[in-house]
Amino acid sequence: MKTIIYTTFYPSILKYFDDFIFSINAQSFKDFKLFICLNGCRLSKKKLDKIKVEFELFHVNDTWQKARIRAIKKILKKKFKYLYFADGDDKFDKDRIKKTIKFFNRYDFVVNELIIFGNKITKNLKLFKRIKNKKKIKLDDIKDKNFIGCSNTAVKTNSLKKIIKKISPKLVAFDWCMATLLLINNYKGIFTNETYTNYRQYDNNTSGVNDFSKKNIINDFNVKINHYKYFNSSKLNNNDKIYLLKKKLKKIKEDKKYFKNYLKKKILKDFWWAHVK
Repeated sequence: MKTIIYTTFYPSILKYFDDFIFSINAQSFKDFKLFICLNGCRLSKKKLDKIKVEFELFHVNDTWQKARIRAIKKILKKKFKYLYFADGDDKFDKDRIKKTIKFFNRYDFVVNELIIFGNKITKNLKLFKRIKNKKKIKLDDIKDKNFIGCSNTAVKTNSLKKIIKKISPKLVAFDWCMATLLLINNYKGIFTNETYTNYRQYDNNTSGVNDFSKKNIINDFNVKINHYKYFNSSKLNNNDKIYLLKKKLKKIKEDKKYFKNYLKKKILKDFWWAHVK
């Protein structure tokens, strides 16, 4: 067995467990193990009985960033070759592994399409429809935005081992940090729309695509500023970007009219953090 699917559950998303595990059980590619990190929660026997694939539980009680890194480090000590990220509040196409695992012959990581859904979403839409199928991913593609997430990405474990110590537990955008490190270190990635992840939209998304509240926008600005600071170097000189975002953030906090005008602009959240500019 070479493949492992990794997910984390915490109390507020346990209600989505049945949706999640149904899509895992339904995978057409069967030769994998499911690794479930339970952060501050437990699974009842009723829920455990619904898991129809080989699995392992890992109990922690930590911040979600530190819990994720601890779980990944535990996985990397094992002998798996491919690690599939899968958020516990999402669902997956039954052919997600089958349609992506072939790319590991030439690439270090593979990213698939996201289809957004949720109570406030009237129509299921492809989030990354502007990206061409089989696009080779470059660092320039994610300098100021991201589409490489923790529910649509799979990585070779050998590549992840080389960068795991550099992933900051202080950054909210864990996936953006991981993706940037992979590309800075010359690992090769590819995007495919041949399969997809159903990306659930609700109030607790790290960066939802339909939340334009002032609180959320301020949070998004801070996330992007912190990312820019972490990767501020000769290779990624972010000084001007940091200065500009801080200036705009101050106006958003203090000037109601400025914030209203900011919202009037056609803000698109078709990539994570792209609307923060």
